[in-house]
Amino acid sequence: MAATLLRIHPENPPQNRILQVVEVLRKGGLIIYPTDTVYG
Repeated sequence: MAATLLRIHPENPPQNRILQVVEVLRKGGLIIYPTDTVYG
């Protein structure tokens, strides 16, 4: 599966983008979701 960058507005996410992410997860794919937490 090729990598795809989706920019999703955190306060008003478009439903079609969320459905794309759900489909990736259902197919066993991986998503990366950045947070403001620092580990280290």
